[in-house]
Amino acid sequence: MKGLLVFLLLIISVKALAQRNFSRSNESYNQIFEAKYVQVPPAFVSGPDSCKRFYFAHFGGFDNLLAHVVAKGDTAKYLRVYFSFVVDKNGVVFDPHFVRVASTQYAGSVGARTIRYFFEDTGYYEKMVKQMLFAMPFWKPALQDGVTVACRVEDYLQFWVGLTPPKYFF
Repeated sequence: MKGLLVFLLLIISVKALAQRNFSRSNESYNQIFEAKYVQVPPAFVSGPDSCKRFYFAHFGGFDNLLAHVVAKGDTAKYLRVYFSFVVDKNGVVFDPHFVRVASTQYAGSVGARTIRYFFEDTGYYEKMVKQMLFAMPFWKPALQDGVTVACRVEDYLQFWVGLTPPKYFF
């Protein structure tokens, strides 16, 4: 008799658990989350190093960037091109935007100073960023509470402008 009672309770709890998980999988969010604040942020399928290589291979604005920097005599620093885009629930990249061009003395520095003389060419860089990101392959979508969600990603590509990059000894 006790075994039958335990068996019935087990079946009822498994059924309730299955319904709860099923309803969770059908849940969806109709908003765009920020990559910094989701439980599992979106990820480039081939890894972060491949993502950076993709940026370098597909960004067409290097010639204009270097021409401006050299003309201003603004060398011996790292340049960063900041941009943002959305990875939807299926891992498709859309809504790309150019944010700014900035510089920093150190490769791993957190803060970078915006370079103002690039403001006049924002339309050109917007076009270059869109071309780069529209060629991007699928991503692994972000997860929030076990549900795939659309997520805005802010990223940058960085390169050294100068003869030799600084060497750091640990």
